[in-house]
Amino acid sequence: MEQLIIDEKKLYKKPLLVDTEHHESDIYIHDERTLYKILLSSGRVLREQSVYRLSQYTNPNTVLPKDLLYDEHYKFIGYSMDYLTDHQVSRDIIFGDKSFEERQKFAFRVASIIENFMNDGFVYWDIHSENIMYYKDDIKIIDMDGVRFRDDYSTDAYRFEQMSAHQSLALLCLSYMAGIEFLEFPKVLNYEQLQQLFGPLFEGTYLEGMFQDLFDYPTKLIRPTQFIMDLNEDDMAHFKTKLVRLLK
Repeated sequence: MEQLIIDEKKLYKKPLLVDTEHHESDIYIHDERTLYKILLSSGRVLREQSVYRLSQYTNPNTVLPKDLLYDEHYKFIGYSMDYLTDHQVSRDIIFGDKSFEERQKFAFRVASIIENFMNDGFVYWDIHSENIMYYKDDIKIIDMDGVRFRDDYSTDAYRFEQMSAHQSLALLCLSYMAGIEFLEFPKVLNYEQLQQLFGPLFEGTYLEGMFQDLFDYPTKLIRPTQFIMDLNEDDMAHFKTKLVRLLK
């Protein structure tokens, strides 16, 4: 890994990467193979060590920092990473025309990749459909710089980070299979409203016992790989039909 000195004023002349969700940084297209992720000033001090640690990590299903970027005063400002020009965001899976079997297999693979991060000593928490990219059978997890490392937390705090991340992961996997952005509902509805909306749909299913952990303060670790392949197309189609009726 190299440490590159960047003139931020000249950097601003480069084209920005648009149509992506990133609130804590600006991403510039350095060239056809490389992006520069420039963090907002408030997040630079906290992220430098995380970015460095990630640069030592290896995983073919992730987009990781390549070079550390510093300004002319040798202050950390961000990092470079591969530009995935052939890949597309997985939001297209949710609202696309793939078969249920393809969606199910995709959801299982995403869940497997992210669940296995726990074995590598960190939690990936920035989980949403635009941070999962794919090209044919190749899946990449991006925006890795905000991961939570186990040794930075107490046991209880780290456990909660795991539970919260896997809550989002479970909702994302359901989104792929149902063709609905489940992750959006907790942003606009409180728990009582979600319970009224989704509770009747989950009754009598294995998801009934997970309801609180899917939508409210999680109390246990959900592993989507343990239930994804038990879902079937008829049940998901029926669920979606009932949901659309309720929303109307």
